Amino acid sequence: MEIITKKCCLFLFCAVAPSLTISAQEALILNGQDDAYQQTATPTLLGNYQNNTIFVAGQNVTNLRGGQLLSSGKQIRTLSVSPSGNSYAVVKDNEKVVSVYDFWKKNKKLGTTKMNDVVTTCCFTPDGTRLAVADTKGWVAFFRLNDYRQMETTMLPFEASKLIFSNDGSMLAASNGQRLVVVGMDDKSLRADIAVEGNLSAFAFSKNSKEIALLSSDGQMKVFDTQAFNQKLNIQSLGEGRDCEFHPDGKYVAVITGDSRIAFVNLIDDTDRIYVDAAEGGVTDLLFAKDKRGALYLVYNTVNSIHYKQMNELPPYLTKLLDDEVQARMAEWEKRMPEETDEQYMMRVNDETRAAQMRLFEEEIATRMASDYGSAPQMSLGNYNPETNMMALDLGDMPSIYIDVPKEDLRYFMNPDDIELRNPVYGVGKNDKFELLYADIYNKNTGKSYTYDNRGRQSLDYLKEDNNFLPLDIARQGAMDEMALDEMKNEMVTTAKVQQKLSDHTKINVSTKTITETDADGKRHVNYKVSFDYAVDAAFSAREDFAPGQYKAEQSAAAQTMLNIINQAMQKDFARYVQPGKKVKIVIKGSADATPIKKTLPYRNEYGEFTDVPVTANGTATTLNVTKASGIRTNEELAFLRAMGMKNAMQKGVQALKTMDTSYETHVEEAEGVGGQFRRIFVDYIFEDAF
Repeated sequence: MEIITKKCCLFLFCAVAPSLTISAQEALILNGQDDAYQQTATPTLLGNYQNNTIFVAGQNVTNLRGGQLLSSGKQIRTLSVSPSGNSYAVVKDNEKVVSVYDFWKKNKKLGTTKMNDVVTTCCFTPDGTRLAVADTKGWVAFFRLNDYRQMETTMLPFEASKLIFSNDGSMLAASNGQRLVVVGMDDKSLRADIAVEGNLSAFAFSKNSKEIALLSSDGQMKVFDTQAFNQKLNIQSLGEGRDCEFHPDGKYVAVITGDSRIAFVNLIDDTDRIYVDAAEGGVTDLLFAKDKRGALYLVYNTVNSIHYKQMNELPPYLTKLLDDEVQARMAEWEKRMPEETDEQYMMRVNDETRAAQMRLFEEEIATRMASDYGSAPQMSLGNYNPETNMMALDLGDMPSIYIDVPKEDLRYFMNPDDIELRNPVYGVGKNDKFELLYADIYNKNTGKSYTYDNRGRQSLDYLKEDNNFLPLDIARQGAMDEMALDEMKNEMVTTAKVQQKLSDHTKINVSTKTITETDADGKRHVNYKVSFDYAVDAAFSAREDFAPGQYKAEQSAAAQTMLNIINQAMQKDFARYVQPGKKVKIVIKGSADATPIKKTLPYRNEYGEFTDVPVTANGTATTLNVTKASGIRTNEELAFLRAMGMKNAMQKGVQALKTMDTSYETHVEEAEGVGGQFRRIFVDYIFEDAF
């Protein structure tokens, strides 16, 4: 189902205003045009995959264009769409089963899960491989979707009316309308049990799974962290509190406050609220969806309509944008240069220089962002302290600054238009707004400058909470490992060239990265990622890599050389990370070019039969089927088999990994271009708790 969206004309927030804020007494309305898709019945429950929306209307499930997918004969209580996009599940009144249907075909049932008692609700796991089903006795059963077998169960303290998983799959939240419990998926332990005053009408996890919002029908929304489940916020005055959903960047929560209004509540400053008004009324459900181009939409229902409103012009989450770019720049800066000795590297990269470099990056990036978002401050003259000779300059929404102005110069400060900021340096404060850190304050009347300098602030809040900050010895070790890996790679590539298996037209890449994560219990984990990939010039791919239609690892000299490097690395320099029982996740990505497969290619079952195998295809969760009978019909299937060929070769050849707790994740990619340079394999080893 392809949706053709109209060009939206949303109100432009950030282009000219210094900073977008709104007081609790004001109401900033998004009055821009949106796409309204008329329906013959009033939609209630919404479900979505990418930009394809389906909905419940009474006993029926319908798609956005009005095509009926299901006529159930009973009232539908729950609609859940698989994140893989291949199916949806419905819970009907007074039934002990949950039926799963094809997302794209009318009335095509894929399977059924059976419970001993009447089912109340259900939801898919984030990877789309299992379905959680709750019944009237408080049981939740988890069914595997490739064969609909029940795998495990857990008991809730009540009959659940709604279930949702955290986006990382580590937690399951359930409610009966008065209480919310959160279950850890690793051991099915009770992580939280929260009582709610009034009726709990909705709850939602943030995209990064670090927060959960609980919305009650009395207009209160409480936000908890998901480590210790401490309450962070209690936001009032949200009307009827019908439904809520986190905006993907985590700065705003969208809340249905009544029959015809949706509020975007700023979690950093809850007096900042932006509204979407729906004159038709009947708003009960909402979600966020991205189309194939990555454009973000708010999707919501009204009487006899589904609405799509573009969300790309909300005020940006400055702190997150700044933090992401600072960390990326620091990762490059911390890499050891090929010519650096140990002593030179330790002199260049240490605690003191790291803090200084991070501060410089922050200032540089924030200053550029302030210019990009048109945030030049509207300056006005503030108060003056005759005891200290300090003058306040008010900068609109930014914090005031203070400069030393001798009393004899006061007469020249009559009009703010006579004052000019030169060489400004900006930062981002804890309120997610720009603040001035440095400037030369130039007085046009006298030609005299006064320096404001607050660049030496003791700490930046976003850096204090940075989980990527590591002890220096670990950072050094990672840099040295990467150097050793690169040297080993160069030796093995040289050998392959001498043996005339490879030429200068093949380049094999190796890299390492330290990743810090915090689990649901608040425990900090330091993981180590080791990456391998290669690139072959198009004209030489058939000789040194895969010819068109080939997928076996042994058919590619480049893949074989990369496999040899992996095996040697795990036996030598990386042996310290290969320990019995330790967890390692291996992510394999196979790629193919866009050359059409006009005739089915043979698959001789070298790696077994694959049915509904979960994969990530071009960044989207889905499933693939490749069997001897079906052969290879698409480039995605060809890319998948290249990944399976490498997996098979590693399982046979990399002996050191056999004692580890190993899991695999498969990605496939079909390039937009045509040519041998797009037929490649990428491998990531992620060692958990490596240090």
